[in-house]
Amino acid sequence: MKLSFLALIAFSHIPAAAYAQCRSHSRLDVFRYDMQTCPIIWKRSAGNYAKKKELMMLGTAAGAGVIAWQFNGKFTREIRRHENYRDFTSFGDSYGRAVNLGFAQFGVYLTGVAFKNDSLREFGILTTHSALLSGAFAVGLKFATNSPRPDGSGGGRLSSSFPSGHATGTAALAGTVQRRYGTLKAAPFHLASLYTGLTRIVDNKHRPYEVIAGWGLGYATGFAIARAWDKIRPGEKNFAMLPWAPTEGGAGLSFQARFGRSPGEEGQP
Repeated sequence: MKLSFLALIAFSHIPAAAYAQCRSHSRLDVFRYDMQTCPIIWKRSAGNYAKKKELMMLGTAAGAGVIAWQFNGKFTREIRRHENYRDFTSFGDSYGRAVNLGFAQFGVYLTGVAFKNDSLREFGILTTHSALLSGAFAVGLKFATNSPRPDGSGGGRLSSSFPSGHATGTAALAGTVQRRYGTLKAAPFHLASLYTGLTRIVDNKHRPYEVIAGWGLGYATGFAIARAWDKIRPGEKNFAMLPWAPTEGGAGLSFQARFGRSPGEEGQP
């Protein structure tokens, strides 16, 4: 819990402060709007895996994974040859777990909604989606492969070794930030993902090719999510139905329709 709280504080300082343009809407309206947008994000993200960059990431990871598999023993011995590395692996394990659960990312989103801050709200919803989607793929592959861990730990298909869930989740976060906010803001997340993946090998929890596969899957997922968001932001939802509560009492529904969009318009409530 302590690490998750620290991660929440750190994530909240990554995007530049930009106050929301939805002051006239209640927080509940904004939350409902975002929940209605989720299916669009999933749909578009699924199609983005066939895009050039995402395919290159998956292909590169597959090729590197095959090479790492061929020299698995040599790579593992080289990474683990210094025993004192193990003194610095606990943070990688904790960071990977916190990111994979997505609680910190969702906390940032709720903070953005509560304070009506579009920057935090966008960052939170993007990274939460990347955590959920990358986690779903990782769990699916674990269940399908049922690969034993090199140290013999774990039990059952959901805790199998391929791919590394820690590498997948942290790379998905880094890829999302890279695609949406740029290299400078993504650099700490790239380093954290690299560090986390290496610690899994040092701790003998994963083989090198399993970590590489996780990185490739994670980065492709992060880019797919952020690319989908780029298409949604200008205003894919041209019609919305929102609750309405007039100041003189009573309640009702308001209907909003959009006809075209002006340059730079966010398309959000």
